[in-house]
Amino acid sequence: MSRKSKERRGAGGSRTAALDWSSMGNLCGDCNWHDCDADERDGEERPRCFGAKDGIDPEKLARAHALDGKVSDEFPDGTRWAQDCVWSMQLENPWPALEVLRLAAEAATTDWERCKLGCGNLESLLGNHGALIISAVERYACESVAFRDCLSHVWQHGMPDDVWHRVLKASGREPARSLPVRRPR
Repeated sequence: MSRKSKERRGAGGSRTAALDWSSMGNLCGDCNWHDCDADERDGEERPRCFGAKDGIDPEKLARAHALDGKVSDEFPDGTRWAQDCVWSMQLENPWPALEVLRLAAEAATTDWERCKLGCGNLESLLGNHGALIISAVERYACESVAFRDCLSHVWQHGMPDDVWHRVLKASGREPARSLPVRRPR
C-alpha cells in the first residue's frame, strides 16, 4: 500500500481522507464559548463537543450521539446536546456530519441505537446531501457492518431515485422493481 493510500485510510480504516478537526472550530453553530450548554473546565466554558484541546473531539461527539439523549457514566447530564449538534451540523457541514455518524455507528452498542442513527440524522443527511456523499456512504457500508446496519434503517426521505437505489444496494436491500404502469383506457 502506498504512503498516500495509508494516509487516505486515516482513522477508522476509511479510504476517504481524514478530516482535520482541529481547524474546524464550531461546526454546528448552535453553541459558543459562553453557551449555557457548555461544560465548565478549569473555570472556562467550552462547547461540550470539544475534547482536551480547543476543538471538536469527533469520537466524543459520536459516543454522545450514539446514546440518543441517554445518561451514561461519561455523560451524567445526558446527551441531548449531541443530538442537537449533529442535527445542525448535517444541514450545512455534510462531510463532518457523515464522519460523526460513521463513528457513532461504531460506538452504538444496541440495535435500537443503530436504528435511531439510521432513521434520524443519517436519513436526513442523505435527504439533504445524498448526491454529494453517496460514494462515501457506499464505502463506509462496505467497510463497516455497524454502518451498514444503520443504513438499513434509512428511508428515501427526499433523496433522488438514483441515490435511493444506491442506498438500498449499499444497505443490502434490493431496490423495488418498477411495475408497469397501467393506464386507464
